Amino acid sequence: MKSKNRSFGSVFFSVLGMILLALLITAVVLFFVVRAKMADAELRLDDVVSYAHSQPDSRTQHLSFSPDAKMTVSFDKSDLWYFLYRYYDGEEWLEKTNGTLSGLHLELTGLGMDILEDGIIFDVEMYHRNTRLAFSVLCKISCTEGVITVRPSDLIILGHKVSLSRFTSTKLAKTLKITKQNMAFTYTPELTFMREIETISLGNGILSLTGEMSTEFLEQNVISSQRIMVMRFTQKECCYAGPVLDDYCDDPAVCYATLLPLLQDDPGLYTEFLDQFFALKTPKFLELEKKNEGIVYRWFPQFREDYTQVIFDVRERYERYLSLLSSMAQYTSDAFAAKKTFAVANGELTYKKVPFSFDSFYGGYSGAYRSAVDLENARPCLYIRSTVGYGSYLPVSRLIDSEASLSCPVVPDLGYAPGILVRGADGFPYVLAFTGGEEFEAIVLDEDCFRDLMSSEVFPVADIRPAS
Repeated sequence: MKSKNRSFGSVFFSVLGMILLALLITAVVLFFVVRAKMADAELRLDDVVSYAHSQPDSRTQHLSFSPDAKMTVSFDKSDLWYFLYRYYDGEEWLEKTNGTLSGLHLELTGLGMDILEDGIIFDVEMYHRNTRLAFSVLCKISCTEGVITVRPSDLIILGHKVSLSRFTSTKLAKTLKITKQNMAFTYTPELTFMREIETISLGNGILSLTGEMSTEFLEQNVISSQRIMVMRFTQKECCYAGPVLDDYCDDPAVCYATLLPLLQDDPGLYTEFLDQFFALKTPKFLELEKKNEGIVYRWFPQFREDYTQVIFDVRERYERYLSLLSSMAQYTSDAFAAKKTFAVANGELTYKKVPFSFDSFYGGYSGAYRSAVDLENARPCLYIRSTVGYGSYLPVSRLIDSEASLSCPVVPDLGYAPGILVRGADGFPYVLAFTGGEEFEAIVLDEDCFRDLMSSEVFPVADIRPAS
């Protein structure tokens, strides 16, 4: 369903339609005086059909982002022709327009578009009987409180400007009931990923819309905190979407905090983030393909209407990794809860009195667990988050030879949980802690803290108890 407000693109064609039916009649009169010059006048005409069916121009930087969570979506004329062609049903528009003009012995034969700093200019070629008419129409564009206004300002014939503001006071304009008011067009776009269009900028063949990034569309997603934790830690195909959903809030600067630095270096990652998000929640509820004549395909070419199979595959991998982590937690917890199996002496961890290694400890399960956790680049640790410790484990004083063997002061009568220091699939540093039985938690650590723990000369303790 088309928006009740006129689309941004339709304004251009509406302006042209008005010009073709009214203002351009002036050119029919003028050509008797300047017909020879007009026959040779140069115009930059476009193959509209080719533009309308073209692939997005890879040279156009369609997206850009600022540190304060503002996004800019940019379009060149191929993108605008793509939109206009679909909004006006392609060739049918030309046929209908020429059908209307035929009563005036006029025929529209060519259109061109150029995006300048002071507006968008349309070159128009027409014929009156066998005589060529050539002129341009300059349209000014502005945006106030998210509403776009497009206003034709000048008719340009053989380099001479005819003010359309002055034209509205002529008898011809009054006869055709053309006023300054009905020559201005406004449109409130159907936005999804931007809260509001705050500014419009033009120049160098590019039209850009800028506004604050939206978080509202993320509210439709219903994913448990456990799933977010597991997919961040284990599923690389969720490496951008996972952290954003983990930090979800109304403030885009906070919600997209993990993504914004990456987007400034590579804005195209935003479409990868959306692709990952739609693998968790189908985009059907957004109806993107219906909004603004599917202009989303110009800056998000990999968008697909049906993510059903992808959603199934991602969910299946999540369940497999969840099962592996639960199994890993149970295996580790059982061994750690047993007496005289683990010990820390001289800053080193031993298992059954031999130096600890993941492969020897997990044995035949090691290969499966490695598919979920990067054990090659991991380090075992102790973990304490609760002020009351973990009752299923021995007090830490019975595990160590001295406090000097650990990286931080300890509370001797508390049970600490076993953990693993490792980077997750999303690239963030984690402590994967086994808190008893099949229970586990993957907690993101501060980067400096992670590095200190990984390089500690004694056995590391990830102590993230709340400050007293």
